[in-house]
Amino acid sequence: MLMMDRVVKMTETGGNFDKGYVEAELDINPDLWFFGCHFIGDPVMPGCLGLDANVAAGRVLPRLAGRRR
Repeated sequence: MLMMDRVVKMTETGGNFDKGYVEAELDINPDLWFFGCHFIGDPVMPGCLGLDANVAAGRVLPRLAGRRR
């Protein structure tokens, strides 16, 4: 599952440890699958999907920069 629609910014330096920075976006709309079941009557994006998005964004940087970590 990919929890991002686009990479909007990427640098090979920067970030907290100067190892690179990536910024990605996800278009949020009410038809996304998780809103119908989490939580019924009070829809929110599950926190684990935010974690998944961070991991995916972190894996994009070395691949786009031509490095594999």
